[in-house]
Amino acid sequence: MNLTVLLPRVAPRAQARVRTWWGKAWARALEEAAYDDGDLKAARAIARAGRVGSIEARPGRLRAAVEDASGLWSVEVEVPVLEDAALDALVANALPQAARRGFEGEPGKPDVITSGGAVVLLGVDAGDPEVDLNPPTYHFETAFTLAVLADTIEQAGTMMTAIGAAIVADRTLGDTCDWAEGASSGLDEETMTGVDGYVEGRCLVTTAYSTTNPLG
Repeated sequence: MNLTVLLPRVAPRAQARVRTWWGKAWARALEEAAYDDGDLKAARAIARAGRVGSIEARPGRLRAAVEDASGLWSVEVEVPVLEDAALDALVANALPQAARRGFEGEPGKPDVITSGGAVVLLGVDAGDPEVDLNPPTYHFETAFTLAVLADTIEQAGTMMTAIGAAIVADRTLGDTCDWAEGASSGLDEETMTGVDGYVEGRCLVTTAYSTTNPLG
């Protein structure tokens, strides 16, 4: 699936058009993290003069043509994407009948486990990046802990196998990371008898992402 969007050139304007709170927060974060006052003043003048050409946007990356007094330039911004949303989509495709919880802030384990089972995102561990200095490269690694809830041990195993197969088939989670790896942590011994109404298995999904941009 092609997720690239091409935005047209913005016409000259007297002032910035950022009106939403999240747009203002995004602009402020970029300004505070990457530029000094001189650069900001020049960049704002270029943008308001309509000298920023069409913008190509795709997951994690933006590219635009920019014209200043020195000529025409191609400017690219690279940032990490929200991999939990991509993992949610992968689980939905692998287990379309299973309920999914925790991926978008929903409450935890469901009270009732349906015949399709359930997959719950229990936690996300995103540590600090490792840094290579020549050239400067930032290596991010994020670990997602999933609980797989099913009626039987066999069903839990089948569900974890389906998630693993989906990761093998799409190691980049739809181009949202450089590499994804899945591993089973086994079954929760306290639920193996099924007396609680379900059997719980655990999966650990680890994603890796590298960028040369310090904003990443």
